[in-house]
Amino acid sequence: MEDLEFYKTWCLVIINFTWQKTIESDKKRVNHEEACKETDKIFEDIKKRIQGYYKKGSLSLMRRSFTYINELVPEPGDPDYPILDARLLAACGKGLDDLYKKRWERIAKIKERGKLRSDSEFCLINEHMDYLINMGAPDEETELFDSMLFDYEERARKRREKREKQKKDKS
Repeated sequence: MEDLEFYKTWCLVIINFTWQKTIESDKKRVNHEEACKETDKIFEDIKKRIQGYYKKGSLSLMRRSFTYINELVPEPGDPDYPILDARLLAACGKGLDDLYKKRWERIAKIKERGKLRSDSEFCLINEHMDYLINMGAPDEETELFDSMLFDYEERARKRREKREKQKKDKS
């Protein structure tokens, strides 16, 4: 499957799955008709954007959408995980296990290195910390990643202060 086609299909499967789950929860609300209409409007807008990026042939916008939309996927162990995984496998030939495999590989590299190098790694490890805490991981594991997050924030703070000082000195 061509990259653009893969990203479009993957994103639309996740969007449709998330839309269905949202509609189910909207139906339990007091103003369920209004909530469902608003949900439909939001998800239709997202679908139109994805299809527009696809029609433009914009691989960078499709990749960015892929990254953002993957924030919506359930974690392993969630009851919705196998359902969405099966839908993605049927539509794209790849599933959530493939997505998480890459994620686990990145986390393992960061853990081995013992240091965060970018904002994207910071976000990845921050999300991983939430996962570890929810899964009741050992304290040593969470402490290791927590110290990496703290060190990265400290380095970022020092860089900001240095830039501010340089701006002040130039003025």
